[in-house]
This record gives sequence, C-alpha cells and structure tokens, in this order.
Amino acid sequence: MNQLPKLECVISDLDGSLLNSQKKVSPKDLETIRKLKEKGILFFISTGRSFPFACEAVGSVGFDLPASCCNGGHIYDFAQKKGLACDPLEKEVACKALDWLLTTEHPFIIYATTGVYFRNRTMARYILWEKWNQIAPEEYRFAMPTVEDGQLDRENTTFIKILLTEANAEVYRQLMEAMGEDAKKLNPVFSEPTLLDVNAVGVNKGKGVQRLSELFGFNTANTMAIGDNFNDITLLQSVGIPVAPANAEEQIKSMAKYITCSNNDSPLTYAIEHLYPGLLD
Repeated sequence: MNQLPKLECVISDLDGSLLNSQKKVSPKDLETIRKLKEKGILFFISTGRSFPFACEAVGSVGFDLPASCCNGGHIYDFAQKKGLACDPLEKEVACKALDWLLTTEHPFIIYATTGVYFRNRTMARYILWEKWNQIAPEEYRFAMPTVEDGQLDRENTTFIKILLTEANAEVYRQLMEAMGEDAKKLNPVFSEPTLLDVNAVGVNKGKGVQRLSELFGFNTANTMAIGDNFNDITLLQSVGIPVAPANAEEQIKSMAKYITCSNNDSPLTYAIEHLYPGLLD
C-alpha cells in the first residue's frame, strides 16, 4: 500500500459498519473515537437514518459535531437540535410517491426535517421503534406520528427521504414505473437487502461529505471513510482512504483500499491500528 496521507478526518456509516449486531458502538471503538478527537482528528457519522433514529448512536460518540443523516440529505446538529443543510425531495414528487404507496400494501416511513412519519401502527418498524421508545433514555425518545392517522401535514412538511421497508427488486420496479417521468427526480438505493432509500436525485452520502468538508474545512483526500452497503458507494468514492468491514457487500469491498474486520470486532480500531500504527498510543 502506498504511504497514506496525514489523517484529518474519519467518517463512518452506522448500521453494518460502526454499529455491531447489537446496534451498539463497541467500547474499543468508542475509546478510539475519543483518542482521535483528542489528537484533533474530526469524526463524523454518515448514515441513512433520520436524526431521531440516529440520536442514540450519535450521542454515544458525542454531540460535539453534526452528523450527515438521510444519506447526506440532512446535515443535523444534535447539540443545537437543528438542521444545518437540507436537500429535500420536490414536494410534488414526494406526494406523488406517497399517493402511490397508499394504494399498495408496502410499509414505509417518511423522513422529514421535523421527524419521522410511519405509514401505520401495525408495520413491523413501528412496533420495533415503539418498544425501543418505551425503554430508551428520555433524551433519545421521539414522537411517532403516522400517515394513515392523518398526522402528516403535507403542505408544511419538508420531505427528505422515503424509506420503503420490506422492499425488493420488484418493489423498486413498481415504484419507478408508478413515478413515470418523475422517476428521473429520484435517487433510490438499497441500504440493506430489504430497505429501499428514496432521496432526491443527486443526493447521496458523497454529497454529505462535501457539505461537511465545506462546513469544517477538512481535506477529503486526507479523510478515511468506512461503509458496508450500496448507499455507501458515494461515501467511499468521496474520500482518499475508503475502508470496508469484512461483512460488507462484495462491490463495496472491491472499492476499498483496506478491508478491516467485521462490524462485530471493532472495525474502526482495527483499521486505524493497521493503517496508522502508533496513532492511538
């Protein structure tokens, strides 16, 4: 491997990357993040999650820096509880997709600047997050309005992303067909095998990296990024040091300069120790 540049910044995906199978950041990686920050190296989260869903994970590494949420569509400052930048779906396009979804049985979640809106209370993701809300620390809990209960004010909502859960290639095809010419205004990508993320065209994690670079002045060529799935392609393309965990999709691993251990074995620490030996001493 060629000599690596001085490390200025680290950006990590959450699910499948920094988070283990228990959806936690390992103690080793938490300590590594603390040491990186002590050395003046910036650390950011880049996730497909909306800010309510990312709050606990981001909080575990510190609210001192904002996170790139919704696949780069929403740069959110958790400390100030406000968005710093937003690239929403066109209102008419989002409503067209929503109207089509409501003619189907597909479960979905709307990610907006004001929070998240579930299709209904019976969908699996609603039940999962409702249980989580009941036991989570109060500062991490969030409202759970539903579209079918009439709790989505379309006129005054800024739509950032539509997440189709329990999705597959056929659902993708149906959505694109239903959107017609407006399909060109969408950027749909699978973040997990059954999760289809629908952002506005041109919105992706790579653009989120550019936003963070503009806000905080780091050089993307001197930045390490870790990602495991298809929505991380532009994240890895946007930095000089792309890293993938061992559990990543094969296409993602083929893009990486380095393959670290799996997300269950402190992948950030392993990557830093092997690429920058002595840095954490």
